[in-house]
Amino acid sequence: HQPGGAAGLGWSTASRTGVLALSSREADLRGGGGGGHHRYSTALNLSGSRGAHNKPTDFVAMKDTWVERRRVWRQEMDALRKVWAVEYAERMAVKAARVAEQNRILQLEKAERKRVRAIRQAKTVIREKAKKVEEIKRWEEFAVAAARGRRQKAYVTKLRSTAREEELLNASCGWVKREDLDVQIEYAIKHPIRMY
Repeated sequence: HQPGGAAGLGWSTASRTGVLALSSREADLRGGGGGGHHRYSTALNLSGSRGAHNKPTDFVAMKDTWVERRRVWRQEMDALRKVWAVEYAERMAVKAARVAEQNRILQLEKAERKRVRAIRQAKTVIREKAKKVEEIKRWEEFAVAAARGRRQKAYVTKLRSTAREEELLNASCGWVKREDLDVQIEYAIKHPIRMY
């Protein structure tokens, strides 16, 4: 059993080649090694002829190397697993670094958007304040102009009134006095003047 599986670790070409070689070797060990059974060879005594000195065939057990080969194979697999673990850790470190960089860029972009939004809001507040100040200034100027217009109108009215008084005063110089009214009426009756 291989920890994490080949697909999970994303083996390199060299690692897969090693696994195939070891798998083939393990199959050879299990099949050709006799599955733990001893091999036997027949030792025949071919030196003598049939007779009283002939001995029955002796079966000599050959040394079984399957267990040793299995141990070596396990060691090699353990070494490969360590290599795979290192490769996996390196890939995870690269991935983590990439994710961290992406998060850093996202945070920078978020901070930039926040800064731009704050500047825009500040400019909006400044424009609103400037607009209010301008409106107040415009109303003050309007009030000053209206007061000036009222003063000018009052001054012109006073001038006209004074001019009318002077006109009437000048015109009244030729008017008939009260004590001379009867004499003037009698004179006008005696000396009528055609009006048309």
